[in-house]
Amino acid sequence: MGGPINSAKKRKRAEKDQSEKSSKMGPPIGTSDSSGVKKVKNSSRPRSKPPTRSPRSHPRPKQQTKGQGELGSDTDEDRNVQGSGGEDDTPTQDSKVFTDLKLSTEILNLISSMGFTELTSIQRKTMPLLLAGKDVIALSKPSSGKTLAVLASIISLVTSRNVKPRNGTVAIILTSTRESALRLLGVASELLSNASQTLGIVTDGSNIRPEVERLANGVNILIATPRRLLEHLNTTPAFVIRNLKNLVIDDAEHIADMAGVQDILANIDKVLPKKRNTALFSAETIDETVVETLHFRSPHRVQADDQAEQQPEPIEGRAQGYVLIEPEKRFLLLHSFLKKFSRKKIIVVFSSTSAARNYADLLSILELKVYQVHAKQTTQQRASNCSRFNAAQGGVLICTDAMFRGHDIPSVDWIIQYDPPEDPREYTSRLGRFFGGRSVIFLLPDERMFVGYLNEAKVETEEFEFSSKQLVNIQSQLEKLVSKDYQLHCLAKDAFRSYLKNYALHALPSIFDYSKLDVAKAAKSFGFDTPPRVDVHPDEAKDRSKGRMTYAPPKPGAFPGRVIRRRATAV
Repeated sequence: MGGPINSAKKRKRAEKDQSEKSSKMGPPIGTSDSSGVKKVKNSSRPRSKPPTRSPRSHPRPKQQTKGQGELGSDTDEDRNVQGSGGEDDTPTQDSKVFTDLKLSTEILNLISSMGFTELTSIQRKTMPLLLAGKDVIALSKPSSGKTLAVLASIISLVTSRNVKPRNGTVAIILTSTRESALRLLGVASELLSNASQTLGIVTDGSNIRPEVERLANGVNILIATPRRLLEHLNTTPAFVIRNLKNLVIDDAEHIADMAGVQDILANIDKVLPKKRNTALFSAETIDETVVETLHFRSPHRVQADDQAEQQPEPIEGRAQGYVLIEPEKRFLLLHSFLKKFSRKKIIVVFSSTSAARNYADLLSILELKVYQVHAKQTTQQRASNCSRFNAAQGGVLICTDAMFRGHDIPSVDWIIQYDPPEDPREYTSRLGRFFGGRSVIFLLPDERMFVGYLNEAKVETEEFEFSSKQLVNIQSQLEKLVSKDYQLHCLAKDAFRSYLKNYALHALPSIFDYSKLDVAKAAKSFGFDTPPRVDVHPDEAKDRSKGRMTYAPPKPGAFPGRVIRRRATAV
């Protein structure tokens, strides 16, 4: 009992001594009197309203990561910069090489690996504006470097913002055709090879189900044709566009010629966010109705230095040859022609990448010197093949309409349009850029009205006649190659499908009428004794809101039946 009592007395005595000592020293700091131990204990607590909290009424702005300023335009400063368009805030355009621009080291290395170091006129004038978040309307001829200017700038902006797939689509590039989209996709894939951002493509005539799945998984940079983009905006709930910051219209002159394009672009513009940067690139003239339809904010109008000198010359007076050939003899005529002029330089243009790959392999097996340029190749491969063809004394360059449009036309002896041109107006314009040599197009007897179309465009036409005895009959050899070589068989099947699809979707259906096409005879030129199983519905193909074309109905379970809906993550 004594132990606890003594300890209690000691505690009381210690408290009394402490109280007396504190009274002699005066009150604790911050107190108004000198009473009690209780005051001493409270003096160590922080005050309820310290004066240091007053700055909280003006919180410090959230620190932005690299590139966040271009991504978000919520601040007044960003809005003024993007919408002014005045001379005082225009970026300088005195850059001469790519290293002078504000591009990442990775993109600069990739551009250098493609063989580009110096800026072209259109690149020097547009890239600083695009990188600074300006709206741009540019006029530049084909093969002037505008594709690299657009893609390098857009990809640099997207990668600097540290965008993730969950953030959805932050940049959309519109182009006129599937072939043009594939060409853009090839270059963009190279520039994004070392980045984590995602890239996708949606085009008319493609199977829409895989596109929906890709959009649901998150596509940061989307290359699209206008009709298919509008379809996904209206029908794909998992398509996230709330973070969109850049819209680019490439091949504006061809988009302006599409049927109903004004309504399509107007509906697209209504759905897309208004706080974005918009750029338009055209090779010929600027269609002001397209400019008025889209939401531009004080755009900077740019024209290449040599644009006036590079406008296509009038095509009046230029002779365009044509050959009327049955569908089953098309490849026999092509092979016989190339064999006869094997020492000449010839370009053969196809309507699809599949056809270009297929016939390039076939002609190589048949011992012809062939170079090929298409969207499945890298930029370096295409440039290398073009250089080799230009340096050669003779040979055949196989390419697509889109590749032919995107490159300068070298001096050659013949240009052969094997398939119906995907864009008749661009085809007639191409004749004005072709110097020297002769041009010929293969037409079926039912396509004779295309000659009248050329005559209306003031193109002189000349029919080339031939005898069946002049054809080298290699049909049995062709069918044997396709049937026994699995890779050739797959390429031929893809080419045949693309041919039918492009025929059904042609811009001149009154001339290239799918209902009049003899599919069995057309299959002969692809090396098939009987047509492969191809499910093509021309009525659905012409309805751009559909567009599913497959060899056969998809197998059960081939595609997941449910699309996951999820909210976008703000960037």
